[in-house]
Amino acid sequence: MATCRSVCVVCDLQHQTTQSTYWCIECEEPLCSDCKAHHNVLKATRNHKTIPISDYQLLPTVVIDIQQHCVYHNEKYQLYCSKHESPICNKCAKDHWKCGQILPLDEIVKDFKTSQSFVDLEQSLDDLFTNINKICEDRESNIESLTDQKKKIAAEDLQYCYENEYNETINIESTIDTKIQDVLTVDIFGSINVKKSLSKKFDLQRRKDRQAQIVLHKPIKLINDVKLKFKRKLNTASMYPVGCCVTNKCEFLFTDNEYNNEKVTAINFKGKVQYSIPLKKTCTAFDVAYIDDSTVAVSTGYSFEKCGISIVDLTKKKEITFTYLNNHPYGITYD
Repeated sequence: MATCRSVCVVCDLQHQTTQSTYWCIECEEPLCSDCKAHHNVLKATRNHKTIPISDYQLLPTVVIDIQQHCVYHNEKYQLYCSKHESPICNKCAKDHWKCGQILPLDEIVKDFKTSQSFVDLEQSLDDLFTNINKICEDRESNIESLTDQKKKIAAEDLQYCYENEYNETINIESTIDTKIQDVLTVDIFGSINVKKSLSKKFDLQRRKDRQAQIVLHKPIKLINDVKLKFKRKLNTASMYPVGCCVTNKCEFLFTDNEYNNEKVTAINFKGKVQYSIPLKKTCTAFDVAYIDDSTVAVSTGYSFEKCGISIVDLTKKKEITFTYLNNHPYGITYD
């Protein structure tokens, strides 16, 4: 940055004193009108943005002091490290290649004024300004009220209120003992009570109180994106386990399709066999569906004897009914 912002830096290097009228944001240097015209046509600086020096002088110090050049390599910031949330130069990029996403700085700032973060910041500043004005008005009103109350205070009756820096309303009340006859023999003239309460004269504004709930639409998860994770292995206690279902009691029911030994086996969540329910020899067991706490349905699958659905009672541990079907039922479910 130029030491004297009122003098054109180009003219100053040529030992001439010319008042500056523009400020180049890219070069961070003041320019006069003539130098600004040359500045706009040079290939290296024609895309630089300039502003009137009067506008630049109105900027707060915190904005003017923002560094646009790397403090380590004295090169202009051109990149942005998302991990460290800071601008970096091209030489710094060598030390940040492990950080992940490094984006062009122009891409980060081009839509900043229309971004939601900027809108939120503007709204928060507006709320802050409004709240400060409300607090100032409330303090002034409180001082006037306190002044009026002091004028009304009498020696025999003290009662007024004021508010402290924590926005608490403080009421001070005093009572005088009316039974006092002799002042010389009295130790206590009365009592003073101090009561605190939050001020109710104004409400502070907060953007979060007005912010509507935003519903985020989660991306649709495809079946190809589902990743299976192995939990545990169960011993089904079956020769040919085919069907399986889970009861509300966390029992695993397996159908055993072993010839002449078809059955339904129940295993608890610890992997231990609870019981087995053999089916009639004319029935085969392929798939099983949970109906309720005491009933399941078992399909026969391909069968030489009879095709259909067996209804099994888990409480009585036996087949209670059979429904015949024209074709061989395999998979079965219950809704």
